[in-house]
Amino acid sequence: ERDAAERRLGVAEATLTAVLDALPAGAIFADASGRLVRWNRANEDLWGLHGVDPAATASVEQYRDWKGWWHPDGGRLGAHDWAMARALEKREQVKGDLVEIERFDGTGRRVIINMGAPVIDRNGALTGAVVVQTDITERVRAEGIVRERE
Repeated sequence: ERDAAERRLGVAEATLTAVLDALPAGAIFADASGRLVRWNRANEDLWGLHGVDPAATASVEQYRDWKGWWHPDGGRLGAHDWAMARALEKREQVKGDLVEIERFDGTGRRVIINMGAPVIDRNGALTGAVVVQTDITERVRAEGIVRERE
């Protein structure tokens, strides 16, 4: 029975990995303390995080290391402004923050739509949060070109 449960868990893990890696958007998962536990390939590409262990960000306070600004007004995001922090601390469903980010590898900035949600178990306890980030940099650039031509 234990072997069967371990096989099912292994299949579930492999399925989750395949789904996450097939997503065209960045996905990040944190535990209830804010420690990042996992992200997908699209998130690595978006942020320039290849070779970085998600657990290097161990708490909400360390979110200040992730450089981001509200787009288009330019105000800097603090550690507790990020969608992940708000999902964890306020159990907020974040529905589309527009944020400009600076990649960790120093190769430039991207504009993203940042969405987040708390993960609540069947007993109502907060177990973590998930954030999904969609890169809209090219769309923002194209809209800027159209506005300049008007």
